[in-house]
Amino acid sequence: MEGANLDQSYQIARQLRDQIATVPGAVDVHVKQAIRYPALRINVDREKAAQLGLTEQSVANSMLVSLSSSALVGPSYFLNPVNNVNYIVAVRIPPEHFDSVETLMSTPLSLPGSATPLQAASLPATQPVPQPQYETLANISSVVPASIPAEISHYTVQRVLDINANIQGRDLGSVVSGIQKKIDALGKLPVGMRISVHGQYEVMNSSFRSLLLGLILAIVLVYLLIVVLFQSWIDPFIIMIAVPGALIGILWMLVITGSTINVESLMGSIMAVGIATSNSILMVSYANDARVERNISPIEAALEAGKTACAPC
Repeated sequence: MEGANLDQSYQIARQLRDQIATVPGAVDVHVKQAIRYPALRINVDREKAAQLGLTEQSVANSMLVSLSSSALVGPSYFLNPVNNVNYIVAVRIPPEHFDSVETLMSTPLSLPGSATPLQAASLPATQPVPQPQYETLANISSVVPASIPAEISHYTVQRVLDINANIQGRDLGSVVSGIQKKIDALGKLPVGMRISVHGQYEVMNSSFRSLLLGLILAIVLVYLLIVVLFQSWIDPFIIMIAVPGALIGILWMLVITGSTINVESLMGSIMAVGIATSNSILMVSYANDARVERNISPIEAALEAGKTACAPC
C-alpha cells in the first residue's frame, strides 16, 4: 500500500487486513510495520543552544556519533609511524551505558573549537593540548515520551505499508483473486494512495507467461519442422489438429482430479504437444501410404490408420 499520509494509510491497511483475514485460504494476515513504536523525543532549546554556539544540527550530529559511532559521520585516521598505515579511529559510547534516561541526558556535546587533532604518542607536542570543552544534553534539551514508526519501508521510492499473508489449504491464484475483490470493495482511495499485490503472485504470473510463450513456440516450431519433413503445408496442419485435442484432454483431467493450472501442468502441456504430434505423424504417414498403395479413399485410409496405429495401445 503506497501513500503519502502514513496515519491514513495505516487506518486503511488495518481495515483491509481484517477483510483479507476473511478470505478462505488466507492465514496469518498482519500489517508488517508498526507505526506506534515507543520512543523518546529530545526537544532542543534553541536559545540555550545558541548561547553555547550550538545548533540543532550539531546536537543531532553529536548524538549520532554517540549512538552510532563516528566512522561514517566524521571518520578520523591514525597514521601508525611504525608501518605507515592509516587506521580508522571510531568513537562511540558503549550501548550498555544508556541504561536510563538520566544517562542518556548526560551525553556530552562537543562545543565549537573543542576538537583537537590526534597526535602520535612518540611525537613531541608543539603546543599545550587544551582541555576538552563540552556540555551535557540535559542542559539544552528536554526529553518526552513519543511514538515513531519502528520500520519505514519503500517501494520505488514511495513509502509503503505491507500487509503480509500466508496461504493454506487453497491455491495461490484463488486466494489472490479473493484478496483483489476485497481491495476493489474499498472503493475510491484517497488521492495519492495505491494498493497492489506483490510476492509469490508476481513470480507465478511471470512463470505462467514464460511457459505459455514456450507452449506457443513449441507448437510453431513443431509445425515448421513437420513442414520440412513432409514438404507440404497441408499434411502438417492435419497433424497439428491433434494438439488442441491433447490440450482439451489435459483440462478435463485437471477438472476430474481437482488440480489447478500450475507450473507442472503447463510443463506437461508442452511435453504433450510432442507426444500428440508424434502419434499424429504415424497416423498421417500410414494413411498416405495406404491410400497410395491400396488406392482407397482418404476416409478409408484414415480409418485404417487409426485401427493400425492404435493396435499396440
